Amino acid sequence: MRGSSKRVLFFAESATLAHVCRPYVLAQILAERGWEVHFAVDSHYRFVLSGRHIAIHPMYSRSPEEFARALRSPGVIFPYELLARYADAERRLIDQVRPDLVIGDLRPSLSVSARRSSVPYAALANAYWSPFVAQRTVPIPTNKLLAAARWSQSASDALLSGFTRWFQRAAPKLLRGQLSGLNRLRREHGFLEFSDYFTGFSDADWTLYADIPVLFRMSEELPDCHRFIGHIAWAPEVGMPAEFLSVRDDRPVVYVSLGSSGSPAQLASMLAVLERQNVRVLVATAGLVDKRGWSGNAFFAPYLPGDQAAALATVAITNGGSPSTYQALMHGVPVIGVASNLDQLLAMERVDAFGAGKLLRADTFSRRRFREAFEALRGSSPARMRANTLAQHLRGFTPAEQFPLAVRALMRRQASNGRARRARD
Repeated sequence: MRGSSKRVLFFAESATLAHVCRPYVLAQILAERGWEVHFAVDSHYRFVLSGRHIAIHPMYSRSPEEFARALRSPGVIFPYELLARYADAERRLIDQVRPDLVIGDLRPSLSVSARRSSVPYAALANAYWSPFVAQRTVPIPTNKLLAAARWSQSASDALLSGFTRWFQRAAPKLLRGQLSGLNRLRREHGFLEFSDYFTGFSDADWTLYADIPVLFRMSEELPDCHRFIGHIAWAPEVGMPAEFLSVRDDRPVVYVSLGSSGSPAQLASMLAVLERQNVRVLVATAGLVDKRGWSGNAFFAPYLPGDQAAALATVAITNGGSPSTYQALMHGVPVIGVASNLDQLLAMERVDAFGAGKLLRADTFSRRRFREAFEALRGSSPARMRANTLAQHLRGFTPAEQFPLAVRALMRRQASNGRARRARD
């Protein structure tokens, strides 16, 4: 028999580690507050699921490799066939669990399945995907033509400038094409189609931004159902490399973590540059590089406790994605983000514009650009001051506080709507 506690069902998309970690951290927050928590996830990244009092349900998701191929291809990232499969499985589980609230991370199908099941739906997203960002500029995705011009920095810069001007005109139409699968699913279930990509992929009863407001300028009409909840911090439960801890060395530390989306060749180029610097390098390899053959200033592990490694660092080098970048900024550490997809470009653009880091595009990456960015940040008091400013905001605006407030507001509104419907009936 069901108790008096509220019941919530989370759906995680196993496209990347972040889209499993983020909802799971939030699931733990609600479980600790007495909610009955259910968590639907594929077998990828199951090592994240270490908490108690959370019911785990198997749920199909594309593999990280399939998602990476979809990002690299010119086609639709979320095709109709995939979304229809997702929606059918989601509805079956929603009808089985009968939650008071559904929360999803990178599961656009929930905007159909949760509503067909008449359950309020909250979408977890980053603010740079919001339709309410003021004066948005969409960066051109990384591409092979720019990569082919890397032999000449001036040539790649000229190409990038020309491509960017063209892309600003073409972006709305190109992004609308990405809605074709979602719009077909919506038509089949009697929902209106979307014409704007950012509206379509943030659609929910409530949209929760895993960001801090200071990095974003939102339009004045931001509705109450769009809320910032802060950076959702997670780190693997692993230790620091024993050889690193055993060496007494006061040289500055550089933390490198490019994740599974990073380039082995670019990581090797970074290490070659850092080998000539008077630093120690902590590298979370994620299988990208063989540690053999590198000098004693680099220490390797497949995974590192990123919060601890970042706390020791003078500069952090990431793939530009918000989880690893925020992890460094939480400790006031400037970041070099080597971005290879649109999500990473959008995330790192905000940090670069704030003055707390440097954005490097993966398709125009070179040792020279990397060395210049590293040397600029390593000796930059302004960059560290800006990173420290963000650290204060990150520590003062956390999901542990903001997420329960948002959920309570959502449930109050849902109860109020229910009372209004009963009064009309």
